[in-house]
Amino acid sequence: MTDSTEPTKQQDSPSGLNDGLGGEITPEQSIKALSKAMKDDYDYAWSWHCNIAMVAQDAGAPHKESNERAASFMRYLFGVDTNKPPNAVLTGAGHEATGNGGLFHRVRLKT
Repeated sequence: MTDSTEPTKQQDSPSGLNDGLGGEITPEQSIKALSKAMKDDYDYAWSWHCNIAMVAQDAGAPHKESNERAASFMRYLFGVDTNKPPNAVLTGAGHEATGNGGLFHRVRLKT
């Protein structure tokens, strides 16, 4: 019979994270794994960028500044450059195209 007050492995872990093998996952390991995933998959990195930018916009920052802040955060924490949307990376388009009102724009791929 198990006493319900007995701590589990996950409760023993200061971070509350467990690798499934009885070991703790450190914050450094988490950031390293996320950084690798973002460098391997630009679309994944871009999804994080967009969510971070929306937080800044929700707080009142203009569109251009929100994207700049998100790109800076992504570069600083994960070492990934998200200054251009995924389609711009594929087509070689920059974010300073004529007629673009903001820092970023959508680029349609020809099919």
